[in-house]
Amino acid sequence: MSVSTESLATAAPEGATPVEDISITLLAGRVPSAAPGVQQAIDAERLGFKRVWLPERYTNKDAGVLLGAMAARTNRIGVGTGPLSISARPPIVTAAMGATLHSAFGPRFTLGVGRGGPPQWYQGHGFSQVDYPTLIDLAQIIRDLWDGKTVHYDGSAGRYENLTLVDLPDCPRPQIVFFHLGAKAASKIAANPVFDAVALANMTTPDVVARSIAATRAEAERIGRDPDSLYFVAPVTTAPDLDEERTLIEVAVRVVVYLQLPVLGPTMAKLNGWEGPAADEIRNLPIFKRAGAGTLDQTVSRAELVDAARLVPERWCREAAAIGTAAACVRHVQRYRDAGAHEVDLYGSTPAQNAGLIQAWRNRPEATR
Repeated sequence: MSVSTESLATAAPEGATPVEDISITLLAGRVPSAAPGVQQAIDAERLGFKRVWLPERYTNKDAGVLLGAMAARTNRIGVGTGPLSISARPPIVTAAMGATLHSAFGPRFTLGVGRGGPPQWYQGHGFSQVDYPTLIDLAQIIRDLWDGKTVHYDGSAGRYENLTLVDLPDCPRPQIVFFHLGAKAASKIAANPVFDAVALANMTTPDVVARSIAATRAEAERIGRDPDSLYFVAPVTTAPDLDEERTLIEVAVRVVVYLQLPVLGPTMAKLNGWEGPAADEIRNLPIFKRAGAGTLDQTVSRAELVDAARLVPERWCREAAAIGTAAACVRHVQRYRDAGAHEVDLYGSTPAQNAGLIQAWRNRPEATR
């Protein structure tokens, strides 16, 4: 959210005990500058977040640069990509980035990957969205490199001969997390042993998360993988103790942006039960028709997005985001833990804005069970 909370940052307890089931996404969406991200990582460590996630964009949010800067200015907190388009770099380059982060700063890096956005986003980029088999192959190549293996591969992910990382850090390899929306087909892919963990999409309800986790665990059992070996992360938009009317608009803007995304928008509407006249009215707005190859937050004005956001039912925002007092937000976040998520990734607001929430989370009754 855009509310200024520098006073919260300075009031954050120094060296708070880490909370092992709460992480936070930094610099979500389009940002005019990446500079605030480093201080936000410092704040997140001070407040006790387990780790920070960075959703890479091919503008001013290069994951290797920013995560390296964040790790250099902190001591404990984990740093992860959330998610990386897996075809954006050759697998040896992605593997080298992870190995370098582990080597320089200790085993704190997590590689979050996804198929990438729709092909029209990446016209002229030299890479594009991949299918699920290619995603799995690329993830396996990266994992094999981190395990010290020599890779020989010829397939949909490319052709590689004698691919190896000669110098590996003396610590456990980075974990690989598969980010996906939560649809049944993707949930089955998520059970593949190449992935250590699974992260779902922001702005999906606790019921969607529960169904996706159940589908992934069932597939793990079917293929002979111990379902308890899977680790699930649920991103949840939070706006604790902020102006509620303004917050609802901010959350609704995010809904509008998501609904216009190819594949993701219709799938999210179906999973969340948002299909119907309201969704159709939003999709038929003129701003959708002129969005072109980019996303709405890149191609239309802020005022137009706010106008569109007024068409989003308030119920949608409250079902899929944590809004209101810190205590109310904690109750909503707990629903995702109850749905089976091992870790909740706070999304859309800064660590400082979530200072009260993470303290309330520590003190909730469930924390003593």
